[in-house]
Amino acid sequence: TLMDQHTGDAVVTETNLVSGTVTVANVAKYESAAPVVVLASTGTRVVDPNTKAVTVVLDTLDASGIATGASETIVTAADGVVTTSQKDASGASTLSSNSFVENDGTQVLIETASGVTTETITNPDGTKKIFVTDGSTVTVSEMVYNTSGDLITSVIGSGTRTVDSTTNFITEEFTNSVTGKIETIVTDPSTGKEVTEISTGVGAGRVVETTTTIEPDANGLPTTKIENADGSRVELFTNAQGVTEETRIDADNKITVVEKGVNDDGSIFENIVATGTASTGTNNEEIFALTTSDNVAIVRTVLQSGAESIVATDPFGVVNTVGISATGTVTQTFEKDGAVIAGDQFSGPAGIGFDENLLVGDEEHANDGPHEQIMSSSTSASANANLSFEWTSGENLTLDEVFISYDIA
Repeated sequence: TLMDQHTGDAVVTETNLVSGTVTVANVAKYESAAPVVVLASTGTRVVDPNTKAVTVVLDTLDASGIATGASETIVTAADGVVTTSQKDASGASTLSSNSFVENDGTQVLIETASGVTTETITNPDGTKKIFVTDGSTVTVSEMVYNTSGDLITSVIGSGTRTVDSTTNFITEEFTNSVTGKIETIVTDPSTGKEVTEISTGVGAGRVVETTTTIEPDANGLPTTKIENADGSRVELFTNAQGVTEETRIDADNKITVVEKGVNDDGSIFENIVATGTASTGTNNEEIFALTTSDNVAIVRTVLQSGAESIVATDPFGVVNTVGISATGTVTQTFEKDGAVIAGDQFSGPAGIGFDENLLVGDEEHANDGPHEQIMSSSTSASANANLSFEWTSGENLTLDEVFISYDIA
């Protein structure tokens, strides 16, 4: 049931999970003593046994309950992406849409009707940014709260949309009337990579102040990298539990890694989990040296080829070395006192940036403040804790790929 809080009217959908029949009704004054029910559509619900996608097909009814010939098809994929298409009585498409929710709670809805595409991005706090594209013109609006706490919609700019005939890259550019700055968004539709530049001036006088790159990692989850003109930058990754790992590197190359998210009671948490420095090596490789809040020393080296290594040493001298090739192949070793340790000799709770969905076997989850602790059902060689480290580098490594033991029995 979806009810309009202002009018009291509602849309009620009833699904028989046994027969698969679906009915949708418009109900006026839903909570009143005498609600008025008008059947709007009927149809079927089918679950694909292989993909687990749920498809609902609805036939539109007129006020007399007679089918008009118009229809709506709603497909919900296993990953939560919802695709909707509507057709009129002649079978012509009148609306198509896709919607999904990011790990951080951001909702994205893309609708196309009569050649006009509307993309609505709803942030967890309720504010929105809306892009309306009509041919080669794009209009951008925002919905933000005023001082009274009401959401107010205003157009913040309009500009152009072009498609490169060779690469198929889509470029949208407009001047933000609020900031006075030019926003240029370039999207690669084949990969989903999106690069946004905020700049001032034009031609030779153009100065890029901020570049934001959003692209999927190896698991299809978005990773955000923000680079500022002063040399400072931020990397963000949100795991499947909605916890965001944010790596902040200031202009002086000092690093702060924080984890933030929303607790079960709705409160916001933000914890510093590591600090350190960034530097450039003799072969122009990037070197990040960190110390975690649990006193684990981590050195990450990123080569110009894209390959990288992560070496983590815990307080007990256990060294975990992870190598990631330019193509994404991961290798890993564990050592203590120069001797190699088998990865199955220890287990325990997770730490920085973990993704519990990647664990193998049965786990029990218990809230521990803003973090979740994971007790593995497998036998551990040590009762002491371990640390799972996941750096926001676009790989979203699994728990088994980066695992540091605090102790070996």
